[in-house]
Amino acid sequence: MRTTWVPGADEAGYGADSLPYGVFVRDGAAPRVGVRIGPWVLDLVGALGGPEFEAPSLNRFMARGSTAWRATRAKVSGMLAAEKGRAAAEPHLVPLSQVELLCPFEVGDHAVFQGAAEHAACVQRLLRPGTVLPERWYRQPVGRHGRAGAVAAS
Repeated sequence: MRTTWVPGADEAGYGADSLPYGVFVRDGAAPRVGVRIGPWVLDLVGALGGPEFEAPSLNRFMARGSTAWRATRAKVSGMLAAEKGRAAAEPHLVPLSQVELLCPFEVGDHAVFQGAAEHAACVQRLLRPGTVLPERWYRQPVGRHGRAGAVAAS
């Protein structure tokens, strides 16, 4: 595990090897993409530039694919782990307490499956008391169309 020069990051469980992406706003400015590093958010617009980070969601960045994701993660992790990256990253660190986190992506159509037998059996008992989970469920779990509006940021 790599350590980081960012104060409090290694102790917080969000060090240079654990950089969750997110979308945040600060002081009424436009939403932008950042990564959490300890008790801070690294503003990727300032640290890396790029239109995919000047967006109100991660969708543009996600559309770039896994090669871009890996390259970005390696670059950011390197900036935060090595002292030589400090000058480029430090001015763009924002205290987590000063930002509002938003839903990180625009939700589209999706399917929801009852993947756990215990959960499916419980739902079966609630919706159809006195019945048991059909044997066919174990071969083909039940799925349904999910609504984008049903997804909310926690």
